[in-house]
Amino acid sequence: MLNKKITSILLATSLFAAMSATPVFASNLDTAAGMNAVRYETKDASESVGNDQNILFDTLVERQEAAEVELEKVRTAADTAAVAAEEAADAARNYAEETEGQEIEEAAEAAALHADNAREASDLASTADDSRTLEMTKEIAEAAQAEALESCDDAKEAAEAEAAAKAKEAAEAEAAAREKALASAEYLGTFTLTAYCNCAACNGSAGNPTASGVMPTSGHTVAMGGVDFGTKLLINGTVYTVEDRGTPYGHVDIFFDTHEEALDFGMGSADVYLIKE
Repeated sequence: MLNKKITSILLATSLFAAMSATPVFASNLDTAAGMNAVRYETKDASESVGNDQNILFDTLVERQEAAEVELEKVRTAADTAAVAAEEAADAARNYAEETEGQEIEEAAEAAALHADNAREASDLASTADDSRTLEMTKEIAEAAQAEALESCDDAKEAAEAEAAAKAKEAAEAEAAAREKALASAEYLGTFTLTAYCNCAACNGSAGNPTASGVMPTSGHTVAMGGVDFGTKLLINGTVYTVEDRGTPYGHVDIFFDTHEEALDFGMGSADVYLIKE
């Protein structure tokens, strides 16, 4: 009888324990699932943040590369401006060397100064790593280039003006000399004109002096017989000097530097005047 009671109590106790244990086990399952969910969410969030960071990093790299490309463009532009300024200064110096005008020399000096400024700006640009600084040096170099080119243009204009003035002065002096020569010149008549040079085809051998012993000069030497060496003849507005023989009186052979020029001149006729000195 006692054994049956004990057995009943044990069964009841076991049943109660089993019934009591069921909700605790379920609660544990819920907690584990929740923790797993948190783990997955944390992992997803971490991966998302990692992806965002990678994207941000890639974007920064791309921007940095683009900025470096732009900086290099500015450096190149500054260097180009400096080179152009130096070329302008060289051109201005050439104009100054060819003439004696003070205005030209001043323009050349100004161009050289602007070129130096452009080169300094270009040198600064080559070491700058800030876009603002680079842009400023580029502007300085380009401004110096523009000023150098302007100075070069000033020098060129001054040189051209001076050359034109000298050419006009020379032309006026030549015209005056021609008028003076014509006033005292003696008309010899209409002579036959031909041309020759100092080649073998014209003279039998090349590079020979004239019959008077001097080397012939284009625009100066003519050959004609019947007059003394040194006689000056006015032909088509140019004063020539008889320094060679080969043609009779009444036929003037005019010397040219090249055979092509002599052939182009061909043969003709013109009024010839004797210049009396």
